[in-house]
Amino acid sequence: MQKNLKLLAILSIGFISSASYAGPQESLHRQISPIIDHMMPRAAVGIAVADANTGQMIYEYNGFQAFNPASCAKLFSTSAALIELGPDYRFKTEALIDKTTLNNGTLEGNLTLQFSGDPSLTAEKLKSLVSKIHAAGINRITGDVRIDTSAFEAPWYGPGWGQDDLNWYFAAPITSIILHENAVGVNLIPNPVLQKPASMTIVDNPLKSFLKLSHQVNTVTYEESMNACEINLDVDAENHIHFNGCWPTSSEPQLLKVAIKNPSLLAQQLLSQYFKENNIQINGRFVTGHSSDKSSILVSMESLPLKNLIGIVLKDSNNVYAECITKTLGRHAHHQGTFLAGSRAIKSILHKKADINFDQAVLVDGSGQSRYDLITPRQFIRLLYVMRNDKALSDIFINALPESGTDGTLKNRLRSQDLAHHIRAKTGTLQGVSTLSGYITTKSGKPLIFSIMLNHVVGDAKQSHDLQSQIAQILYSSL
Repeated sequence: MQKNLKLLAILSIGFISSASYAGPQESLHRQISPIIDHMMPRAAVGIAVADANTGQMIYEYNGFQAFNPASCAKLFSTSAALIELGPDYRFKTEALIDKTTLNNGTLEGNLTLQFSGDPSLTAEKLKSLVSKIHAAGINRITGDVRIDTSAFEAPWYGPGWGQDDLNWYFAAPITSIILHENAVGVNLIPNPVLQKPASMTIVDNPLKSFLKLSHQVNTVTYEESMNACEINLDVDAENHIHFNGCWPTSSEPQLLKVAIKNPSLLAQQLLSQYFKENNIQINGRFVTGHSSDKSSILVSMESLPLKNLIGIVLKDSNNVYAECITKTLGRHAHHQGTFLAGSRAIKSILHKKADINFDQAVLVDGSGQSRYDLITPRQFIRLLYVMRNDKALSDIFINALPESGTDGTLKNRLRSQDLAHHIRAKTGTLQGVSTLSGYITTKSGKPLIFSIMLNHVVGDAKQSHDLQSQIAQILYSSL
């Protein structure tokens, strides 16, 4: 009997008959359809709207059709992480030794540095960890410094990621060692004279001295930069950065963020410097390896708790943080820190928690960069309904979302007097894709859940944003 009641509850939330919302459905259809036909007649559009308190569907337009979600996929990875790992989960970076071999400041053996894929790790934090090793009484290591990167496994790039993106910061490699999000800034200053070289410098930070930059970029007109040439970037396994091509003339410098291809090499170079600065003598080498069974923690460093990190994922749409969380879910649930295991874990967790049928969806990464991802508007509604009604996680999850006209990726969007501060939602953008899924409180005070998914979009993002804004305005004013 209890099982039947549960089934009926699920059905009432996710698959109610159209007759129960025929009135609002028809009214909203009359208002929204002409806007879609006028603004994006050739785009694929999916919309679903539900009552946030009951989960009852109010309106849908291709609600069962699967669309590429872009960064709205981060709603799935962060929700699964909060459910499975818990809001207080922290990434750890640890130094391990066999303490029986530590005598009078000399470690007779190896020291292992174990990296867990902490997306917030920086050179400064790594330096602090080495200082803690020295403070713990180690002045000399007779063996090797082993760098344990086994937490995450290859591939370092998600399936379906764009080949053209892999040298840029938003598609940085997802390895166990993450330093400054495995990215570095490069300042480009266009030459005021056309067809003359632009100047480029690496942004001043602790990584700079270990990176090499070469460039041959000429300044051209804006029209030429759009139609005749482009800027090209290559980063090799030695972390050498090379730019060529062209850039449009401008009086303003431009910050370009480049992915670091070999974080392990960079970590070894930094660690070598920091051990020397702390006067810790190493007789062996820096090698890749694991700790022994006799090893115990000498010193440890932790990230902020997950409840703080998901704000970076959702408000800033940070891909590296999202994928580190995804691979961590894979390692936690299936003992494999891979994209495959991570996406499998997300689907399993959310099927159990929210009864989402992933047989009708494709999810292969946690950031939404993949062109393979396919999710329906109704599945977003179901996820957002369940998270809103989870008493332990609701506030954490909703407060991590961008607020319209206020912060994150919605700071400069949905800023009208009606919509500002009334929407909490995740944005998603890829070439030809624009999505928006979240919560809105209407003029009458009614809380709604919505998902607006646009695929096969030709043109700039502004047109998509304008359509989403107009639909949000209709929801705000009509319900």
